[in-house]
Amino acid sequence: DAEEDITLYTRSRLEALVEAKRLGSRWLEDKLVHELARKASGLFIWTDTVMKFVSDQYLSDAAMDSVISGTGNNGSMSSLDALYKSVLQNTRGGSGNAQNLIILRTVLGAIRVTAKNQPLSIDALHDFIPQVSGQMNLPREALGAIIKELRSVLYEDKSKGGIIRVCHPSFLDFLENAERCGDFWTDPEQLHERMVERCFVIMETGLKFNICGLETSCVANADVANLERRVKDKIPECLQYGCLYWAAHLTKANQATVGQHLVDFLRSLRILYWLEVLSLIGGLKTGLNALQYVSSLYEVRTNHE
Repeated sequence: DAEEDITLYTRSRLEALVEAKRLGSRWLEDKLVHELARKASGLFIWTDTVMKFVSDQYLSDAAMDSVISGTGNNGSMSSLDALYKSVLQNTRGGSGNAQNLIILRTVLGAIRVTAKNQPLSIDALHDFIPQVSGQMNLPREALGAIIKELRSVLYEDKSKGGIIRVCHPSFLDFLENAERCGDFWTDPEQLHERMVERCFVIMETGLKFNICGLETSCVANADVANLERRVKDKIPECLQYGCLYWAAHLTKANQATVGQHLVDFLRSLRILYWLEVLSLIGGLKTGLNALQYVSSLYEVRTNHE
């Protein structure tokens, strides 16, 4: 039973907030501390998320009251799910805002399907978000604002170039479960179809011959001066992701829907430029696996012409 430890942890976090922000004595009342510890249902991550959430809401009494009144009491998952829903509903701006729900669901879906492959920065993530509810594009600034609103469950990892990570894997588990996630859930096949389409669009516009401008092809990659810098400058993060993971998304999508994108890709010179990028970023094994998967789906023909 971790409740006693969580009670100590809760009180410690609240004391730090009270001291730093000069809050009222209500925030340290035993009744509040014990109620928060009880609702955590043995999960430290619940308490940690609550502290981030109320901090994001400017430490208002209303934010704390919403946590106390809105979370479940039927076990740890129920409490955690209710808390995550509170965070998402707050970002959505209320249950009546249908437009914001569509946008938020699109953003959460992109994070959900990329996080387990390779978490992306806001700029790269933006390239994988499709047309949203009649808008040509979700503005990059709007995406950044949504990520900021979700900082109690997401964070920007500055040490890795600003990629967006989940604060705890339980949030991804929550997003993947339709029953737990409710209105914020999206069918995974639909998500992967979007990603396949975006991967091929990005490769179509981004791939080209000798993308890094190498002076000769007669030198091994390991012997090319400043190759790492050239790759970073010439092969954007979104293009690297698309080259590495289009097949991973294809395996989970409806091939009948996205198959033409693949056929067009295989019949073009882009497949050679794709292999070049994989070579430059050390992903040729991934390319081999992708081609093996494709050959298992389609009859492979050779044309001597």
